Amino acid sequence: MDGKDGGGETYLWTPSLMRDQNEVISSIDTKVNYSSVNSFKGLTFGAVRGRVIKPLDTAFLTNDIVRVDVHNEEQLLQLLRRNRVDVVTLPKTIAIPMIKKLNIEENIFISPTPIYTYSRHIMLTSDLKEVHGYLTEVVRNLSTDPRWKAILLKYNLDV
Repeated sequence: MDGKDGGGETYLWTPSLMRDQNEVISSIDTKVNYSSVNSFKGLTFGAVRGRVIKPLDTAFLTNDIVRVDVHNEEQLLQLLRRNRVDVVTLPKTIAIPMIKKLNIEENIFISPTPIYTYSRHIMLTSDLKEVHGYLTEVVRNLSTDPRWKAILLKYNLDV
């Protein structure tokens, strides 16, 4: 897999390392069950500054959903814990460990439906073709590696 950024730079991508998804996270009191943009109308949505959430852009512009920005994911979950925002979205790979670290599992509701699902890859600059070949082979073999499977299972992730 290869691709270009907006400036014309070509990048090399490995096969998929794992599946991930952006969870819709709310407080246990609010319980937002995501089904569409309408699930957030009238709510205060916490986000990390600079992050684009395409399906919600128009609703943010029209103030159908109020967006509050913070600097990082931990601040976002702290705002949610303090009921300063109604709902947030974070990658599962970040959200689950951080929720455990902050010891707020009992205060959090995760919607059964995520806002996005996607695969994770390793991106390299085009001058690293040899490294790309090596990493591609390593990633292809991960699906049969019991240690990798154990790591994914530990974090409740899929290949």
